[in-house]
Amino acid sequence: MYQGDFYNDSFKGKGRYSYADGEYYEGYFANDMFHGYGECTFSGGDVYKGQYRNDKMHGQGTYIYKGTAPSHSHYDHYTYICVS
Repeated sequence: MYQGDFYNDSFKGKGRYSYADGEYYEGYFANDMFHGYGECTFSGGDVYKGQYRNDKMHGQGTYIYKGTAPSHSHYDHYTYICVS
């Protein structure tokens, strides 16, 4: 379920997209995709905080595996996206 800004019937600007399993993305959207800075909390408790481009992790980001120290990385069109 999406809550946030729309432009021309598309997700654009700041918003939150939630999934039935509790996973959610909160951040910026463009053309119905995660784009810009966002934070994704996965259903298993892991968290990614960083840049997205066209629905994919791209650029600087921090991935935090549940119960471990943060891992700072640079992503280049990383293919795992925040979906169930």
